[in-house]
Amino acid sequence: MIMRSDNTAGGQLRTENSIFDTQSLKESVMDSRKNVLRMTWAMLATVSTIMLADATQAAEGGDGPPQQVVRFGDLNLTSSEGVSVLYRRIHSAANEVCGGADTRELARVAATKACVDSAISQAVAAVNNPLLTSLYLAKTGRSEQQITASAQLH
Repeated sequence: MIMRSDNTAGGQLRTENSIFDTQSLKESVMDSRKNVLRMTWAMLATVSTIMLADATQAAEGGDGPPQQVVRFGDLNLTSSEGVSVLYRRIHSAANEVCGGADTRELARVAATKACVDSAISQAVAAVNNPLLTSLYLAKTGRSEQQITASAQLH
């Protein structure tokens, strides 16, 4: 329980057990605020440094977008089985290169899906196999002109 003493000119508060100087209390609160502010700036600086390091590391990874080689020399691309295996390999590589997205972040899910779709389209165009192109068109509902246009953009 805090009670004011009769002598308030000195700026003192009296409790049952002790006396607090209001000026010291104000300075203590101000010091606490300064410390919190310093800690906040330090955390922001640390986070910024980590983000910069991540961005630098990503930039040093290569001149272009991330890539993954998909080997298919062991497949018979004149058979639907061989083409299906190659399509699964391409799809898997695209998922690895584009990374997974947290399903709670819709914008990131959309960006990941666009990345995967683009990577698959480019790979199918690069392989330039009619059976693979047909399988891709059947799975995506796209037209052959969309594949050609997508490949020319990249």
